[in-house]
Amino acid sequence: MPEIVVENLYKRFGDVVAVDHISFTVRDGEFLTLLGPSGCGKSTTLFAIAGLDRPDSGLIRVGETNFFDSASGDFIVPEKRNCGMVFQSYALWPHMTVQENLAFPLRLRKVSKKAREQRIEEILRLVELGPQKDRYPHQISGGQQQRVALGRALVYSPTILLLDEPLSNLDAKLRERARSWLKRIQGQLGITTIYVTHDQMEALALSDRMAVMQAGRICQVGTPQEIYSSPAEPFVADFIGTSNFLRGDTVGAGDGGTIAVNLEGSDQCLRIKAGKTLAPGTPVLISIRPEKVQVIDPSSGAALPAGNYLEAEVVDRLYYGAYYRYRLKVDDIVVRVETEADLPTGTVWILLSSEGCAVFEADPTQDAAAEPSI
Repeated sequence: MPEIVVENLYKRFGDVVAVDHISFTVRDGEFLTLLGPSGCGKSTTLFAIAGLDRPDSGLIRVGETNFFDSASGDFIVPEKRNCGMVFQSYALWPHMTVQENLAFPLRLRKVSKKAREQRIEEILRLVELGPQKDRYPHQISGGQQQRVALGRALVYSPTILLLDEPLSNLDAKLRERARSWLKRIQGQLGITTIYVTHDQMEALALSDRMAVMQAGRICQVGTPQEIYSSPAEPFVADFIGTSNFLRGDTVGAGDGGTIAVNLEGSDQCLRIKAGKTLAPGTPVLISIRPEKVQVIDPSSGAALPAGNYLEAEVVDRLYYGAYYRYRLKVDDIVVRVETEADLPTGTVWILLSSEGCAVFEADPTQDAAAEPSI
């Protein structure tokens, strides 16, 4: 399967810049997710690759073929791009059975009846809908309708697969199951795929790599593990999963990129690895995941290992079965913690691992992060 190359892609609608000179590559056979909030430009990017939106400038190349090139004027119409596309709405023909829906794109391509029947049987086995082939869309479940839409996109052997939030209409349990078979099918076919979603957990579960978008630009591209563990900027840390944000000013530097930070709203200090040199007095924003915050009950008598300790008060908690979610107060700072420990009310110590913290130079014009809700 070919790779997809997007270079310096730009698209505006009136005064609104929807896609702001973005570039990325989807490798041969890779599953890449465009992830971001509503209005960030992810669907516009997908539609540009499909040919449903014509960009203002840039390049889109699939394999050796330029789908769009503003420099040369190249633009291939959607029906000649051989893209398989699945929309959020599924867009099934209600008056056609499952196998008739699958047959429709093959008829348009004038595939012979014998070849058509063979290909439909192959796809029905792939999406596990053989017993439902004579049913109409209203006679099957939402998850099965979604599989028909995917099967219809795959039945004519597309060059690439484009998916625009295809699971968003499913309930939570069905959506989780659908992720598994979608990833299995994509891996089995080895088809180069771009998936659009605003659902973080979906992106983390499905993707080989993710491109996180905001306001028409790409903030970071990486594997799910890279983006979750090493966010490139505060927006990524905040949008992917949950993060605590602590503001402060650097007061000194040590060996190996270690910095000391006086916390805003507290008289306590942290020593953490910044990964780069920061001059004393630099405003910084420190993010740390709730599950990376270790809590120690002083009444347990346990010895405190070396590290960054902050004295905190337990404010409240919620029980989620596998873990508790706490809100703790460090002076005027609220910190969220997720742990299996059943903590007492009162004073505790929290340990912030230097390896679990990401440090960003703060924008002093931005408001401090709002108090997190539990």
